Amino acid sequence: MRRKKDSEIEKDDEEIRPSPFTPDEAKRKIRLVLREGDTIFSNHLLRDIASSRHGVSHQDVLYVLQNGDIISPPEWDETHRSWKYKVEGADLEDEELRAITIIIEERFSIFIVTAY
Repeated sequence: MRRKKDSEIEKDDEEIRPSPFTPDEAKRKIRLVLREGDTIFSNHLLRDIASSRHGVSHQDVLYVLQNGDIISPPEWDETHRSWKYKVEGADLEDEELRAITIIIEERFSIFIVTAY
């Protein structure tokens, strides 16, 4: 059995990656899921909210996802094997907030990794 070179493994990983959504597509999908799908908060984010670590509430995060913008390009997340989108905007207290979110199309859901 032939062993793959590192460059071949990297190439295989790149081929598995789906194309990222454009910022406008991602915003539309996130907002649609907020209205009609499932929104999942990571354990990390739930702990931050419970401890008031960043002064962020569930409502703040949902508000930014509904009203914010995606300005920077998505980043590939190896852990979740998906594209992460940074939604940026003002929270309910008019303070800047960023929510790092993964769109899971096959489950019609979003996974919120963190917010800060």
